[in-house]
Amino acid sequence: MQALVSFLPPPVDHEVQSLWDELEARFGLRYVRKTPFPHITWQLGEEYAREQAVPLLRELAQRQRPIPLKLDGIGVFNGPSPVVYLRVVKTRTLVRIHRQLHEALQACLLQPNPFYLPGQWEPHVTLAVQDLSAEQVSGVVDFLNQKQLKWQCLLEDWVLLCQQPDGRAGVEYVFKLGTGGFERRDCA
Repeated sequence: MQALVSFLPPPVDHEVQSLWDELEARFGLRYVRKTPFPHITWQLGEEYAREQAVPLLRELAQRQRPIPLKLDGIGVFNGPSPVVYLRVVKTRTLVRIHRQLHEALQACLLQPNPFYLPGQWEPHVTLAVQDLSAEQVSGVVDFLNQKQLKWQCLLEDWVLLCQQPDGRAGVEYVFKLGTGGFERRDCA
C-alpha cells in the first residue's frame, strides 16, 4: 500500500501523539502507530507509478501554498472495524485541492481506495483503528470528548508513504509546498 498524506506540523503533531499515548495507556490502543506520523490522507492505493507521480507532485507542490487546516472534535467511522478520529473541517479549499490531486494523479495510482475518491473523501486524523472494538468506541469517545480538541495549523508538505516489510508506514518522498523543496528517502 502507498498513500499521499500531509503531516501535521508542531505543535499539533505533538498534541495528537499525546492523545495516542493516552489512548494506549487507558484502552490499550496502539495499532494507529503503524503509521507513526500524525497526518491527513489525500489518497490511498496499492501503488503509485513513481516515474509519473513524482514529477507531477513536484510540480504541483511548487505551485501550492501551505494549506490551512482546522481540527474540531471527534468523529467515528462505524462498521466491523470502527475508527475514531479527529474531525477535519472540510473547507472548499481542501475539497478543491483534493480534487486537483485526484485529477492529476488518478492515472498514476493502482487500485485506489474508494473511500479517498472525490465525493467519498472524509478528511480526518486517525486516533484509533484496527485494535478498537465496537464495545470500546463509546468509552473512547467519552474520554476524548472531555478534552479541548480544536486546533488550527498549516499543512506544509505532501508526503508519499510506503509500506515497510514489517507493515509499518515509511516515508519515501517529501514535497514541500510552495518552495519546490523535494526529498527522497529510503522508505524509512
